Amino acid sequence: MKILIVEDSIEKFEEIRSVITDNFDWCSIEFHCAGSVHEYCKVINSQKFDLIILDILLPRRSGEDAIDVSNELMQERVGTLNQESFAVALTAMTSPEYDTLLCFNECSVPVLMHGHSDSAWKPQLSKIVNGLSDVSMLDFAICCALEKEADAFEETDATLKPWKSDLGALRWRPIQVGDQKGAIFVFPQMGVTQSALYTSRVLEAFQPKVVAMSGICAGLKDECNLADIVVATMAWDHQVGKMTDEGFKQEINLENVDPDVIGRLKHVQKTRPTTFNLLANGEHSTKNYSPKIVFGPVASGSVVVASTKEIARIEAQQRKVVGVEMEIAAFLAACSYSRVKPKAFAAKSVVDFADADKDDDVHSIASIASAQYVVSVLPDICTM
Repeated sequence: MKILIVEDSIEKFEEIRSVITDNFDWCSIEFHCAGSVHEYCKVINSQKFDLIILDILLPRRSGEDAIDVSNELMQERVGTLNQESFAVALTAMTSPEYDTLLCFNECSVPVLMHGHSDSAWKPQLSKIVNGLSDVSMLDFAICCALEKEADAFEETDATLKPWKSDLGALRWRPIQVGDQKGAIFVFPQMGVTQSALYTSRVLEAFQPKVVAMSGICAGLKDECNLADIVVATMAWDHQVGKMTDEGFKQEINLENVDPDVIGRLKHVQKTRPTTFNLLANGEHSTKNYSPKIVFGPVASGSVVVASTKEIARIEAQQRKVVGVEMEIAAFLAACSYSRVKPKAFAAKSVVDFADADKDDDVHSIASIASAQYVVSVLPDICTM
């Protein structure tokens, strides 16, 4: 989010910035300052802002006396990149003139009263910033179907903040990876329906530039080992089709990952391979896992697969399939059809081979491996 603060007082500028950053430290905010009408005119013609915070009393040029420039501020915005940008006036004037208030009112610009002894403007400003739901507030979002998949990010180099529950059933927590700020979201249930529904909700609410899915999956024995990272190049719902007297007839609707994203991930893996530090609950695993990165098609479905017969059916649909799980196809579809159009990728770690031989002890290690991989590559995708 880009915010322009039009203010000639450095003290007041810092106070406004502090109010916003203290309440929204989980999102990326870029602040700009204009200390005069002249600077304001230059910057609004050269850059697009998500929010403009205006003082009413400003000098026309640096060094001149501050005067009421409300009409100029509104008129100069017309025809610029910021004509439709949300704006709010924040003034220390005890009793603004009627014409001044009317000027802002006609332009749908709310006026907040800034007083040294009255801090009522602070929650009002925070509410305005929070209400800009059509603004990209996150550099990235990470979606997980299980709590343990999300908890695994505690075993990464990322900086995490406490969990939040203000989105109903969708729990989330802020996370920072390097200079990039994002959030981890946990779906209330597994499955393709939940994945499509809650991925769409994340995209609409936070408008992230990059979306990743992390977690665990089943791998194909000939392609993967336990704890290997399966990175989906494409995915499909292997249960979509038509059931006839002759049997099930599959209809394959592929959801493809952007080739540029896959290309960047492959380049990163070749030039700067992910270093894994696989700890489970703070203790070293009793088994020595050395995850490798496996790129390929992934099959999604609404049921847990524990059948070699079912795996054979899935392989018949796509002979190069490398993984089976329950969310990626719907996740990619939600990203593809969203108006946000984020860069999206999914990386899950292998915990079994979709047969009857399942070992839940691998889940913690695999969740950590997936989380560490996602954290290691996110900055590269965010800067594409």
